[in-house]
Amino acid sequence: MNVMLRTLGIPSRQMSGFGQGLFDDKTRQYIVNALDAHSWVEVFFPGYGWIPFEATPDNINAPINRPATRALLNVPSTPATEASARPRPIPKEPAVDAGGSSSNSAFPDIWRQAVVAGGALLVLLIIGLLLAARWLLAVKDIPRIWRRLLFLGDRLNVPRHQGDTPQEFGGRLASFVPPLDEEVRRLANLYTRASFRRGGLSAAELAEARRAWHRIRGSYTGLVVSAWRDALRRGRVVSAEEGAASENPEPSRRR
Repeated sequence: MNVMLRTLGIPSRQMSGFGQGLFDDKTRQYIVNALDAHSWVEVFFPGYGWIPFEATPDNINAPINRPATRALLNVPSTPATEASARPRPIPKEPAVDAGGSSSNSAFPDIWRQAVVAGGALLVLLIIGLLLAARWLLAVKDIPRIWRRLLFLGDRLNVPRHQGDTPQEFGGRLASFVPPLDEEVRRLANLYTRASFRRGGLSAAELAEARRAWHRIRGSYTGLVVSAWRDALRRGRVVSAEEGAASENPEPSRRR
């Protein structure tokens, strides 16, 4: 109604408030609560002002009755009997079937939650695999390659002593992974050159380091998973400090 009146150029406005509520015979007052919330339209008539209209009667809010004469307009109104007898809508409660259908209806919700939880775990697993793949595949420079070898050594419980040279630690790590002995020792030598030689590695040496790392990388994930599985069997969990120490390019110091 409000929109149609405005399209015709008639001033109108949307109002919101409350209906008259229920009349209490004891207190002789109207009781108004949230269930009596209501909206209506008011139209402006020149010389009369804003006149309310009940465009959508709902059998709850009584239609607006306007006196026919000015004298009746000033007559005090009395509570209508239908106002006190007006039924108030009661919120519906879910019906419970004695046959047990209500308990059966809970299963779809449980399955829905299980599917959502499973989907979330699957997404987290995929993200973890992608991050792990990037952690391995994105390594191209010798310092990062060496940090990955230190991480592997910590997982395999390779001893690390104060003052270890890369060759000393590389030799011990190579003894833990005999199939990769040559590659590990070669990377230890190349890491020493990259750290102490002026100008670092040549292009050929860097390519050689990447080839060695490529061969180690094929077995890297299996070695780490196997080491974690053995640690869980022994009841040993790698601490956060050990994980942080493995990211340190320098050999860790045992106190």
